[in-house]
Amino acid sequence: MAVITHYNKYLFSVWEILCNRFYPLSKVKEPDIKLKSEGDFWKFDIKIGNKENPFFISKNGLKKYELLWTYKEAFCSALINPHSYVRKETPVKKGDIVVDAGSCEGFFARYALNMGAGKVILIEPCEKLALGLEKTFKSDIERGKVYVIRAGLGNKRKRETLMINKEMYCSGNLAKLNNAGKTIVEEQIELRKLDEIVFNIIGGYKVNLIKMDIEGAEIEAIRGASKIIKRSKPRLMIASYHQWENSILVDRICMKMRWDYKKKICGCNTEEKPARPYMMLFY
Repeated sequence: MAVITHYNKYLFSVWEILCNRFYPLSKVKEPDIKLKSEGDFWKFDIKIGNKENPFFISKNGLKKYELLWTYKEAFCSALINPHSYVRKETPVKKGDIVVDAGSCEGFFARYALNMGAGKVILIEPCEKLALGLEKTFKSDIERGKVYVIRAGLGNKRKRETLMINKEMYCSGNLAKLNNAGKTIVEEQIELRKLDEIVFNIIGGYKVNLIKMDIEGAEIEAIRGASKIIKRSKPRLMIASYHQWENSILVDRICMKMRWDYKKKICGCNTEEKPARPYMMLFY
């Protein structure tokens, strides 16, 4: 497990460094995904846990190689995959209210439902991705189990520009990342506080688990979830590799909101310079 020193530096274990170098996800066996045309969408079936589940993605949106990568990123064993969302520290429990921020194709949301979550709130600002989610979870939305929110997350309500890489739709960001040399499509989106979204849905701030991977916008999003974190102490999985200092900032903000959190810093991303952790867990 990585640690943050008093001098705001990262110390990584030998295992984390070697694992990232010698066991990259690119070497993990890929699932079999067969896309079938259905109107304006591609349909495919994939196993989440022990269940085969249908998914829909908008045409001219996510590519097959993105689906293969995000599936492995979410579910490949945490022993060799620091980005895994299947963890003993932050499990999905029966009846949980779960927030999936940065839902993309919906793999984690479906996993949460399969594990018995009571409600899952999906946050996805990209229109093409949100359309796919709405079709994938149509029956769950009608039953009040799933809510798809077309918005980004921040610490105040405002309009922003989402920068979408046409070759990697899953990496849309608010220009906080390096978009040089990429074919970018701009989309106007609304930023909202997670506190506001959750209160409007359930009439309170009770959330059990938050998974958040929103391409570098995590810091302001966490600040916009202060009431949820302070009052409910949800289990948190926060992607923190998009910028070097993000793990330090996430740690500082979350521990200030709830000093009684236990925490775990996961992985060593050596592909980015300087190296930094992949994910922060709070539980």
